Amino acid sequence: MNTVTTGGALYFSSAANSGNLTHNRSGTYEGDFVASATPVPPAVQAFYGATPVQSHAFGGLNYTTLTAATTTVSLKWSDALGASGNDYDLVVTNAGGTTVLGSSGRNAQTGTQDPVEISQLGGAGFPVGSRLYVVKSTGAATRAIRLDTNRGRLPIGTGTAGSTFGHNAAANTVSVAAVNVATAGGGAFTGGAANPVETYSSDGPRKMFYQPNGTAITPGNFLFGTSGGTTLNKVDMAAADCGSTSTPASSRSAAPRRRRPRRRPSRR
Repeated sequence: MNTVTTGGALYFSSAANSGNLTHNRSGTYEGDFVASATPVPPAVQAFYGATPVQSHAFGGLNYTTLTAATTTVSLKWSDALGASGNDYDLVVTNAGGTTVLGSSGRNAQTGTQDPVEISQLGGAGFPVGSRLYVVKSTGAATRAIRLDTNRGRLPIGTGTAGSTFGHNAAANTVSVAAVNVATAGGGAFTGGAANPVETYSSDGPRKMFYQPNGTAITPGNFLFGTSGGTTLNKVDMAAADCGSTSTPASSRSAAPRRRRPRRRPSRR
């Protein structure tokens, strides 16, 4: 994408279809890791044996829950790609926290790995009510985290803005939200309340902590709360979805309904 835009091309992309905060359809959580005072349940601690770990505090709880089912949950944090030395994990349990349904495994980040953990469950996926635990090793540095349910949903009050990411939200991308073509009534869009963005359309903004070459934008500052990195004011524009054009396409089709997350996301 950077190559073609540097060469003078315009690069348009769907913002993606993972929901937005405005319509209470957020399946994304972004924030700085805050250690909970509540220990992880025995089912989660069993992964670590006697090694102490900390879980992120989602308000007064040390987990958050799914309010819409999903097959994939991913966790990312603000280390550089291929250079993470801070070990974070993702564990998904049943609604009672007594049985582990899926985890990202004990894939330790020791300085040469990506800051990415993914947990998946086939079939109907992780059901409504499943608990999501973000776990960090006690020696790991505090980082900004991004929990993505990949078209699942998080509780109102927990989900945040910032759904769009990757090529959909790169600095030189024209990131496009979806608007129901029917709201135009056969005429032109007038904007505002008359032509609202679709409830499924992903929102911004997008926080970036690294340049494409891996250089930190704000060295030593990798947190939301201290204004680390830079913020891209995405999404850039909106356009009609699923309408007829001279080039058959759909803004919605740019992001298939059940897309696997990329193992190498955009630099945060």
